[in-house]
Amino acid sequence: MAIFCKIEDGFKEIVKDWSKVGKIIRVVIANSDHSFVDKLVTSLQSQLNIQVVGTAFDGPGATEICADTLPDVALLSLHLPGVDGIKAAKSILDTNAQTEILIVASHQINSVDEYALQALKMGAKGYLPLSASPGVVAQAIQQVFERVWLSAFNL
Repeated sequence: MAIFCKIEDGFKEIVKDWSKVGKIIRVVIANSDHSFVDKLVTSLQSQLNIQVVGTAFDGPGATEICADTLPDVALLSLHLPGVDGIKAAKSILDTNAQTEILIVASHQINSVDEYALQALKMGAKGYLPLSASPGVVAQAIQQVFERVWLSAFNL
């Protein structure tokens, strides 16, 4: 089923994988800031459809926990100790191509951001600022899990 929405340059199709709607989303969080991880885990665990199945504080740990738990979504900091988030994401996708990747950046995201472009080319499905509220993070997790995106064609 396709839904169409009005965008400045015309209509765009919103594509959604309806088979995933309502399912529990298994999430791994990797960030070097323990306080950030703790707050996000607490916030996400209050969501009825999100289950945090693992946390890591460096790139190798993120790769290992994702290999062990096979999450639906991995929320990775761009700047992880040991291996950065982009390289960790590639390793995670090499192990389990079904894991959706969201990158969290601690720097201000510009309209043309080299890190964002690298992450998206590598296979990440989203790129969020560290300042994103827990509600926005939960919504982004839901959307990448359900594979919601705007297609590039105009009617």
